[in-house]
Amino acid sequence: MARTLTRREWLQRSGTIVAAAGTALLAGCGTAATQATATESSAPTAARAATTQGSSAPATSSAAVATSSAAPAAASPAQQAPATSGLTLTAWNHTEYGTEVDKRFYPAAYSMFKQRDGVSIDETVLPENDAYYDKVTAAVASGSPPELAFIHPSYLASLASKRALTPLDDRIGRDAKLNKADFYPGTYAYYQFPIGAKTYGVPYYSGPCVTLFNRALCKEGGVQAPDEWEREGKWTWSGAADFATQMTKSVAGQQVWGWGGLTNALHWLDILIWGNGGDLWSSDFTKVYLSDAAAVDALQQYADFATKLKVIPQGADAKSLKSGKSGNLISGRIAAKYSIKGDVPEIADWSVQSGTDIGMAPIPAGVKGRFVRNGPNSYTIPTGTKHPDEAYALIAFMTTDDFQAVNMQLGGSTPPRRSQMDTLFAKSMKPWENLDMWKKAMEQDKPLPFAATHTDIQRAFGPAYNDVIAGKQTMRQAADSVVPQIQALLQRARESSG
Repeated sequence: MARTLTRREWLQRSGTIVAAAGTALLAGCGTAATQATATESSAPTAARAATTQGSSAPATSSAAVATSSAAPAAASPAQQAPATSGLTLTAWNHTEYGTEVDKRFYPAAYSMFKQRDGVSIDETVLPENDAYYDKVTAAVASGSPPELAFIHPSYLASLASKRALTPLDDRIGRDAKLNKADFYPGTYAYYQFPIGAKTYGVPYYSGPCVTLFNRALCKEGGVQAPDEWEREGKWTWSGAADFATQMTKSVAGQQVWGWGGLTNALHWLDILIWGNGGDLWSSDFTKVYLSDAAAVDALQQYADFATKLKVIPQGADAKSLKSGKSGNLISGRIAAKYSIKGDVPEIADWSVQSGTDIGMAPIPAGVKGRFVRNGPNSYTIPTGTKHPDEAYALIAFMTTDDFQAVNMQLGGSTPPRRSQMDTLFAKSMKPWENLDMWKKAMEQDKPLPFAATHTDIQRAFGPAYNDVIAGKQTMRQAADSVVPQIQALLQRARESSG
């Protein structure tokens, strides 16, 4: 059976939404965006490791070294599960880095956890789409949920408002080893609903946004690289438009484009709106601000990358470019892209194989400053599970140095904890990555308040913004039509949460 693309892979493979024949690919590292003509199958992917046995070692020597380099730390009472030797917890999960890489990731966690606590994990890997979250909700309603379920922050509000997830605050409060203050506050808040209230997960993965670019292509094209624009204080969204315009031309006999592509996902576009002094909606979900001038202008400016500036590949050009999980930078014909940390492994491998010099810059700033988005990941505990203490123990364990040593070596995540940045993370970076940039990105990370109806909000907004990208309507026209729909959906969310 062919493996179904995850939302993350869908985004990274296209990098974007391009205005091609009126068709748009939907963005994803955790977007709820879906499209009737391009929905994902609900068929399960091949499980990478069913019940994890104690002999399940990481699949690479580097991971094996990380696993054995330090003995697991003594667990606190809250982390240490009761005497449950032989217990197996069921876990529903998604594909994180890709099927093959994940074999070096999750099984390592499960094996180390079993060695420490004597508890095995029976993992089922499912496509991450609306059907997955419906399945979690149905399992809770039937009284037979898994002990653990991956939930992306964009769906957290929906399940939490239905009381389908177990708050972790009491267990976190009793867990002296977890050290909540060590976590980057923005990243940690993605698993709270509402933000600052109840906590339903503790991130083990973090992928803040930055700009990744082809330094060799910039040099060949005679254009300053994005990190040079940043040093001169010019790496803003307007500056990125100027850079992309200068780089969209023929270089060494082939057409290149200045920017990889666009997205319609609100939790990727939010940083442009905030950077322009606007907002999407109020934190209490009573008001929508997407029709305000600051939001409209920011979103129109970004859509103009396609409609007016034509700095992204479109139509047949877009289809002809080599693309992967990280998008189309690996084609060698894209100058720069809106990236996340999860893009780094594939781009780094390509840069070595092709001999291409890659660079990193912050995400462009707006007139009101620089804002960063993220898509952290965590397991959660569905309501009604039989072993919540043991399930929490795994969630907490996946944030520890022991497990993060494995995660960092894969190169696709920043650490969830500040204490891991100068140690585990710094040692894992590629030569062209910049530690200070990653630190600042984590500190600047701002979570979007997700309403319980966010998936419906994205479904309303996405097609409207696709038409803006395609030049079929202006952002002002799109806002006038979609904002009343979003207002009604926010009201519905307030009513369901009340």
